[in-house]
Amino acid sequence: MFYFAFRLVLLPLLRWLFSPRVEGVGRVPETGAVILAGNHQSFTDQLLLGAALRRRLTFLAKQEYFTAPGLGGRATAALFRALGQIPVDRSGKDAARAAIDTALQVLAREGVLGIFPEGTRSHDGRLYKGKVGVAAMALRSGAPVVPVAIIGTFEAQPKGRRLPRRVPVVLRFGEPLDFSRYAGMEDERLVLRASPTRSCTRCSGCRSRSTSMCTRPRPGWRGKPEPRRPDVTVSGGGLRPGPACLRRSRRARL
Repeated sequence: MFYFAFRLVLLPLLRWLFSPRVEGVGRVPETGAVILAGNHQSFTDQLLLGAALRRRLTFLAKQEYFTAPGLGGRATAALFRALGQIPVDRSGKDAARAAIDTALQVLAREGVLGIFPEGTRSHDGRLYKGKVGVAAMALRSGAPVVPVAIIGTFEAQPKGRRLPRRVPVVLRFGEPLDFSRYAGMEDERLVLRASPTRSCTRCSGCRSRSTSMCTRPRPGWRGKPEPRRPDVTVSGGGLRPGPACLRRSRRARL
């Protein structure tokens, strides 16, 4: 009840601040378990996604939102708990396992789970390589993954900015992705690394920027980021290992 009441209060404010344009929200299934996987540029991303959906959206949120000091930190923690968000300890794989188990329970109840495959907010507005958590949950739960492009929130409220600017924002939902053909392969490293890459590159709003997932700026480098070879490539609707994965496989065989 509190979730939908808060959504009604938040909607007018978000409309005034961002004039959000929502495209393709009808691609999100009206019933059943589903995972929303979006790029992460701002604190407001999860608020906008929650406001765009009629269904209740449960997000995996970093644990720091629940443990921040001061009055503002306690207020944020109380709000996130009231909204049913799941804290994630990012200190290691073992620490995050409990959060993943809780997220799988949400999917088992046929709920909507939101996750940012990059794992943290972008510091420069570019799309970075996704982590394997979304792939593991999709394979273990059998839920489809709906990619979401969130455009404009970096300009509105980048990391470190306390109050947002009034900037138009676009939320673009892609076609649901079905990974059921990889069922039972959640322990296969190549499949886990390929799935979040495919989720991001198939999203129409991110497709033109998908090469940035395989780039990292060198320390002190102020020019164009130096490209890296991808671990996987996506072609013809299928997944195949990239040069980096093939090199590792050869070393493993030796």
